[in-house]
Amino acid sequence: MKLRILLSALISMFIFSNVAICASNDTTDTTDTTSDLLNSGYKKLAENNPETALKDFNKAISIDPNNAQAYVGLGNVYSRKDNAETAIENFNKAISIDPNNAQAYVGLGNVYARKGNAETALENFNKAISINPNTAQAYIGLGNVYAQKGNAETAIENFNKAISINPNNAYAYVGLYNVYFPLNDADSMSKKEEVLKKLEKLDKALADKICGLQVK
Repeated sequence: MKLRILLSALISMFIFSNVAICASNDTTDTTDTTSDLLNSGYKKLAENNPETALKDFNKAISIDPNNAQAYVGLGNVYSRKDNAETAIENFNKAISIDPNNAQAYVGLGNVYARKGNAETALENFNKAISINPNTAQAYIGLGNVYAQKGNAETAIENFNKAISINPNNAYAYVGLYNVYFPLNDADSMSKKEEVLKKLEKLDKALADKICGLQVK
């Protein structure tokens, strides 16, 4: 049980950074200065430097108060800081500016999943997918929620969908490993080893960390 909780935390951390990286690609409606601030903020967030990211996103909003991506960034910062209510407020602000912002819905899904509100999390992940069916992070979110609900089959389906969209998404493999880990049948154990080998090729440090957790 401890391993499953820790692996779920690792997945959540990746989703926050990955949302930030993807959001940084959508700065077409900003000035060059605002675009630079957004890219800097997302980069700092991915590097686990939320305080500096917070300053960049707030400065971007001071220049362009209707910049949805800046509010997505703030939402991810506050998610990282475990300030769920402020995170939700910022994701909703992004949606009020841009109702088709898939990353804002992914952010909401992450927050509600961490709060233990599985149904609302699922609604938001599915909304993100309805906007952009290629949102790999939303499928990881769905997989993680279904894994926590004990629905291994649907969790595996969603993690595999994320991998089909982005075969280099290391944390989709983490999700699969998380599902297969407690299963002791021969097929599941074989798949677990296969997933771990693929993960080692993508991110050996992460694979080693998982192996360390397994030992504990």
